[in-house]
Amino acid sequence: MTEQYIRDVQLTNFRCFSNVKYNFIPQINLITGLNGTGKTSIVDAIYCLAFGRSYFVSKDSYLYKEGQTFFRLEGNVVVAGESQQIVLKSQERKQKVIEIDGVKRKKMIDHVGGVPIVCIAPSDIQLVIESSIKRRSLLDKLLCQIDKQYLQHLVNYNRLLKQRNAFLKSKPADPSLLLNTLDEQMAEPATYIHKARQEVIDKWLKLFNPIHQLITNSHEQCSFEYHSGLQTIDYLAGAIASRQKDIILCRSNFGIHKDDVNFKIEGKELKYIGSQGQIKSFLFALKMAMIAMLREIVKKEPLVLLDDIFDKLDDERVMQILTYVGSTMKSQVFITDTSAERLEEMLTKQNFSYKIIPL
Repeated sequence: MTEQYIRDVQLTNFRCFSNVKYNFIPQINLITGLNGTGKTSIVDAIYCLAFGRSYFVSKDSYLYKEGQTFFRLEGNVVVAGESQQIVLKSQERKQKVIEIDGVKRKKMIDHVGGVPIVCIAPSDIQLVIESSIKRRSLLDKLLCQIDKQYLQHLVNYNRLLKQRNAFLKSKPADPSLLLNTLDEQMAEPATYIHKARQEVIDKWLKLFNPIHQLITNSHEQCSFEYHSGLQTIDYLAGAIASRQKDIILCRSNFGIHKDDVNFKIEGKELKYIGSQGQIKSFLFALKMAMIAMLREIVKKEPLVLLDDIFDKLDDERVMQILTYVGSTMKSQVFITDTSAERLEEMLTKQNFSYKIIPL
């Protein structure tokens, strides 16, 4: 397993920061401070450098410091003892640029997966209670880091889907010819994506179960399952069967963009009967299993970002999580919290190496 960690990060005009630099240790880094001091900004900067985009917002412009029209991030990542500089630059009305050791990447997709990373944050509760879009996005974030072909197929499928929906909204007199062409082009990426999602869900669940049992002391039985229209019919047949409905509604109603993942506890819907603690434990186990899969496939230690996840968790669950993070994993970990006292006490008891970064 290849060790990797981020040695430092410099933020310029990023969120609430004008120009700051922070240094880290390869083990556990506790970033502490009151709400609004920039804890989440630091972990998001790390995520941006690794994944090429923010974990928390959809547009780069939301990351610009107020009154500014650009941001710049710089970090030094150590992989197997060798340092690598990553620079990410975003500016209004210009294409985002990422450079590795001074060499510009031709495409952003060439960077994704090079520094595997997983983030856990309070907003992850949307995975449970919101629409299927969030759950598909989680699947995509995992698969894009382990399969370059998946990412390319996803880009192609989404591009064609956008064309298909725009064509349907134009209400053409005879849509069959172009829809036939588009559906034939979409069949290959749709089939590849569906197969990859099904395979990764099966592996994910096997890794999830023992982790979830560990952090809940086997008190809860949780699971998840993948649902897709392509499980019962191939893409072309499904698209043709849905065509009349598509024409009436002016949008595409069949395909992998409709896939979902169903989360359950004790055989029932987690979002309806799960407590806050149960949902948080489920999400933590889900993400830890994601880390385990990245380690297994990519053969690198993923960076782990835990952003304000211990709020409203009892001490027993917090200790179980910290014990798993500190003992089982060898990843570099970043934890944000308003107070370091409780976490510091627990980490000290377990003899874990950590650094406190106060804001």
